[in-house]
Amino acid sequence: MTRLPARSLVAVLFAGLLVRSLLAGEIFRFGADGSLDILLHRADSSYHARRALYSAENFPAALLFDRYIAHPDGAVVPMPPFYDWALGGAARLLGGGLRRTEWVAALVSPLLGALAALPVARLGALLGGPRAGLLAAWLCALLPISAQWQRIGDADHHAAVAFLGAWYLALAAQLASAGSSRARALALAAGLFAARTALATSWSGSLLYLGVIEASLAVSLLAIGARRGLAANAAGLALSAAVAAAVVAACPTPQAGPFSTTTLSWLHVVALGAGAGASLSVALALRWPGLAGPVARWPLALAAAAAPAGAALLLFPDLWEGLRPAAAFLAGEDSWAGRNPEQFPLLGFLPVPGFERPLVGIGHQFYGGFLYLIPLVPVAGLLRARDPARRGAALCFAIASGCLGALAVLQLRFGNEFAASASVGFALCLDSCRRRIAPRAGERAAGRACALAAALLLLPGLALAYAAPARSALAALGIRALAPAPVAHDVAGHALIRFARRVRALTPETSGYFDSRLRPEYAVLCNPGHGGVVVYAARRPVASSNFGPYLDLEKYQLAREFFELATSEARAVAIAQRLDARYVLSFDYGLLAPPLFAHQLHRLDGSGRGGARALQHFRLIAESEPGDLPLWHDFPEEQRSHRVVPYKLFERVAGARLAVETAPAAKLSLRLPLRTASGRDFVYRQTASADAAGRAELVLPYSSRRDDGGLGRTRAEGPYRIEAEGRSAEFELSDAEVLGGARRALSLR
Repeated sequence: MTRLPARSLVAVLFAGLLVRSLLAGEIFRFGADGSLDILLHRADSSYHARRALYSAENFPAALLFDRYIAHPDGAVVPMPPFYDWALGGAARLLGGGLRRTEWVAALVSPLLGALAALPVARLGALLGGPRAGLLAAWLCALLPISAQWQRIGDADHHAAVAFLGAWYLALAAQLASAGSSRARALALAAGLFAARTALATSWSGSLLYLGVIEASLAVSLLAIGARRGLAANAAGLALSAAVAAAVVAACPTPQAGPFSTTTLSWLHVVALGAGAGASLSVALALRWPGLAGPVARWPLALAAAAAPAGAALLLFPDLWEGLRPAAAFLAGEDSWAGRNPEQFPLLGFLPVPGFERPLVGIGHQFYGGFLYLIPLVPVAGLLRARDPARRGAALCFAIASGCLGALAVLQLRFGNEFAASASVGFALCLDSCRRRIAPRAGERAAGRACALAAALLLLPGLALAYAAPARSALAALGIRALAPAPVAHDVAGHALIRFARRVRALTPETSGYFDSRLRPEYAVLCNPGHGGVVVYAARRPVASSNFGPYLDLEKYQLAREFFELATSEARAVAIAQRLDARYVLSFDYGLLAPPLFAHQLHRLDGSGRGGARALQHFRLIAESEPGDLPLWHDFPEEQRSHRVVPYKLFERVAGARLAVETAPAAKLSLRLPLRTASGRDFVYRQTASADAAGRAELVLPYSSRRDDGGLGRTRAEGPYRIEAEGRSAEFELSDAEVLGGARRALSLR
């Protein structure tokens, strides 16, 4: 393969790093005192950072069982350990601690994402020559679909998957190319072993790549009769199976069972072992005279491959059960699909009120004009298969890119896995056009026309995806004239992260954050989608997190019921007690309305306003700062407003019991003025009716003493005042009485 110019590759890497770092000004922020603050992305990124921090503090240990998820029981972490362990190890090499871990977590995605252009260039050059390779590298660097999940500040595994997957496919295509010597085949098999093993031990969905690329490689090797390549790859697969088995044996059994598809399990070991057995069987069979012909080898291969697969199913009958969650995920039938933007189709509708519009614009944002070339990507590979020297590599690429492309159209998140082969396929399409017009227009003119076509196809994606981040980057450099227009939503979740930090400051410390043997004292009940941020930024346990139904289905359903279905305080208290949740992090969203308990809690602060019954066991502790914005998918566009208070923290308390004596059947009205730390005033109101004997009982969740609030907490602005039948009284309640459920008597007769 012709070497690509080093200067051009350096330019590609720089461009890729640049577009992935445009939002650096939002991730790295300087305070008024000059101190630097690092704000990572929310959700999965936060939990990866939590796990990396654990390893940085306890190296070489990895966090395998976490008591801060699925509280109060804790759970096995449903993702393989290698990626987070490597982040923690890198942070430890740099000195360890929170700040160095955050630096590593913030920079890993743009670095790995930019470096993915190298194997893409190698694959493009293998299939189409150096010009196609260089163009493929540029597309990989600049296509928004490549950079979407590889941005600075995002510690999620997507960039690592793209990097390892690109090398996996490039090495597989090279192994499938004709004329490989024994030494070359072994060297490529060793590289495949490294990429395959790192991927399997880093990504929960690695079976996808294992199945697609290994099947593509096996078919292409068989098509060209590369017995040596099959044997070398069989050895690599067997070694990968051995390493995976060692890792699985060292880890606790996943929540989904020993054959789970949602994390590294014995299913992966069996799949790798079966693949090794099938490849070795075919390689040995091809040595028999008369069986290496182009016709006889296919039924032979089918029989040889079926034997290990059949043996695996007979020895491990639970394999099919393990595959069901993966099938439900791919089909979008799991309970997480309707609310996870990563699982939405590339061309379809976004099922959020107010967003009912086609996602064609989203497709343009990710692919630009190349969106319409997606079906041509495997075709471009097949056309290159006409060249005998490239036949095996082209077949391997065509099969793999066809499968990954179909998945990318089915779900947005697979665009990250498809990006490498998409870049190569788009480059091959343009290079084919260049080759056709070169004899008439000349090489230079044809090359310029190809570059212009690539720029025009790429332009819509660049404009839609990078215009606002570029203006934001210029604004961070002090060029305010090009500052982006204000938006009414929070993309990165920084308001949630800042509020989670306040939660940590306002709540008692919990045990076991860096020692998984210790059980935390309580949990914070939150929306499952906010769980990763609470665990990392607040350092508090949660009942359900971003793992959704794949971690603990019962707790996930209870958390959803609390915020989306419960209509009474009694049911909400029962859920909180079941989950051992002392605090609740509530959030505002577009569908929040009566008679939901969450509406009464969040929008009415638990007060009995507008005829609603006052809450008796939840008190407001803190709320977001003025101007904080909700996440983009929580509200329809027309409802987004700076007036929304996106997040509030409530404490579940026993409540002081006030026994009141008054006139029979009298109507009682109670009020307590309160002020939040952000300066917002509101009144807690509660009403009740006395019985025929003139007795009534009220349960009160707030202390009325100003010094009980504490710094940064909601506090009373006066005593309680109660009225009934023209009589009134004022009284005080201490925090100890509220927390302990003390009883107090009061007469209004």
